[in-house]
Amino acid sequence: MNLNQSTSTEIEDILLVCNDVIKKDIDALNDLKSFIDPKNLQKAYKIIMNCQGVVLITGSGTSSTIARRLAHIFTCSGVPSYFLDAGQSQHGYSAIVTEKDVLIGFSRGGETDEVNFLARIAKKKGAKVISILENAKSTFATLSDVYLVGAVKPDNEPIDTVPLTNTIVQAALGDILCAAINKNKGFCPKDFVEFHPGGAVGKRLSTLE
Repeated sequence: MNLNQSTSTEIEDILLVCNDVIKKDIDALNDLKSFIDPKNLQKAYKIIMNCQGVVLITGSGTSSTIARRLAHIFTCSGVPSYFLDAGQSQHGYSAIVTEKDVLIGFSRGGETDEVNFLARIAKKKGAKVISILENAKSTFATLSDVYLVGAVKPDNEPIDTVPLTNTIVQAALGDILCAAINKNKGFCPKDFVEFHPGGAVGKRLSTLE
C-alpha cells in the first residue's frame, strides 16, 4: 500500500467513517440527558464541594485516560486532585487514601477488580466514593455513595467493541461536575491563571486586567 497515494473510493470510505463516528458521538451525548439523575448529580457535586482532603480520580484502561483528564481540569479549577492508578492500588498506592478524601472512579461495567478494590479501601477508611459508569446494578455502584450513569447504546459504539463513544460520555459527565463547581465558586480567568500561568492560555490570560 502506497501511503502517498489515495483513491476517490478510499477518501469516500474515510468520510463515511468520519460522519458515522461524529453522528454516534452526538447521539450518545444527546442520550446522556435522559440518563442523568439530577438528585445524584447534585449529591456528587456537594460531596466534591465539601471535600476536606483531595479528590482522587481513578480508572483502568480507556477509563484511566478520562480519569487523568478530569484530575487535570479539576486542578486547573482550584480543586486539589490527583490521578490514582487503579492498577497500582493493590500494590501499596491505596494507602494514600484518607477519610477526608473523595474517590471518583470511572468504570464502564462497574466490575473492574482494581477499581473495586480501591473503592473498598476508600469506604473502609471513611472516604466518599463517586462512580461514573454504565451499570447501576454493578459492584462498583453498590460500593459508591452516589453513582452517575452514562450508558451508551451498543449501536452507538462504532464497532461495538472498542469503547470510543463511551469515553466521550464519561468525559462529558466529568465536565458537567467541573462546570457546576466552577459556577458555584464564581471561577473566572483571573483564578484560572493563578493555577495555570504556563502555556499559551496562561500567557494570554496573564495580560488581562
